[in-house]
Amino acid sequence: MAETTMDYGSMRLRWCALALRAFVARWAVLILVTAAVVGAGSNGPVQAVGAVAAWLVLPLCRAATHGAWLAPAWLAQVLVGAGLVWGVRALLWPAQWREAELALPLPRGQTLRSDALVVALALLPLAVSYAAGLLSLLASGAPWLRGHRALAVAALATAVVASGALGVSLLQRQRRLRFAPPARPPSRASMLLTAWRGGGVHAPWAGTGAAHWSRALLWLPLWRGPARRSGQALVLFSLVLCAPAAGLAWRPDWAPWWLSAWAVLSLLATTRVAALLRLEMADLHAACAPLPVPPTQLQRGRQLMPLAALMPGLLALGVAAAWAAACCGLQPRLPVLAAYVLVCIAGCSIESFSPSGDAASKASRWLLTLALCIALASEATR
Repeated sequence: MAETTMDYGSMRLRWCALALRAFVARWAVLILVTAAVVGAGSNGPVQAVGAVAAWLVLPLCRAATHGAWLAPAWLAQVLVGAGLVWGVRALLWPAQWREAELALPLPRGQTLRSDALVVALALLPLAVSYAAGLLSLLASGAPWLRGHRALAVAALATAVVASGALGVSLLQRQRRLRFAPPARPPSRASMLLTAWRGGGVHAPWAGTGAAHWSRALLWLPLWRGPARRSGQALVLFSLVLCAPAAGLAWRPDWAPWWLSAWAVLSLLATTRVAALLRLEMADLHAACAPLPVPPTQLQRGRQLMPLAALMPGLLALGVAAAWAAACCGLQPRLPVLAAYVLVCIAGCSIESFSPSGDAASKASRWLLTLALCIALASEATR
């Protein structure tokens, strides 16, 4: 029997498909729970989910009816797809492939085609969601879209293609950076070796002077240590969680929707940052066992860090609610609003402090927290 051979592109595509499938399987329960929450109060759950998908393409379709806004809306749509590719870049081109590609005589055209295939695979769910949202808008017969349907379809299609092209260029840039001759990294022993100096811990990323253990072992690794990806996620989610506050200031009459959006985003942010911190800082903190630093304090500090991403958005939400109440006639129900905040913080704290368990238990916690938050958000204003 003749042996079947597989070229580099096919092998990489199959590996990425398996990695993406495992990633989706880990989050499938949460996605199904969110879809169930969205369609719970609707007579047609499928139509409700389609309406939610329509929000993904609504800004671009609206901009298609106003020529001046089409270019920035199109660019924003492109960046959404490119951001998705950048977020899963570790699944599309992991660092372990560096040595394998260096050992193979791969022409640039072959790696370019391989990048295009895996990027198309990663963008396929987003493209399907875009198509469902666009079909939902077209089926609704929105009068403002008449005469502009062809332009909206063309703009969305070109945005997906441009997202793929930008994603491929990001992977190519990452490959060039990886292949650049790096400085010799410190060994595990030298990186994790710390010395107690005058009541402080000196870490390789902490500079030349002594630093308090909380600064050296919790915060500085986010900036110039082994947990930079966690630090980037903290900054990103801190900014994203301010978006519902801007929406509340823009349209106070949609307050329940903005509060519900903040609850969903806060749970997503806490879950993601907590997972990254466990992944990137577990080895560092395990190596600190010989130090006179209480291990429980290290663990508690790491578990409290995801909650720091919630504070700017929560403060902005309070300021926006106060401004809307003073200037726009918003009538908040303070006891219900306080209960909403407590439930959100409690749910996020449970996600941050609970160990990574099976997806079913996590989905149950998500469902309970989301149900309570959405119920309180709907009653937070008169």
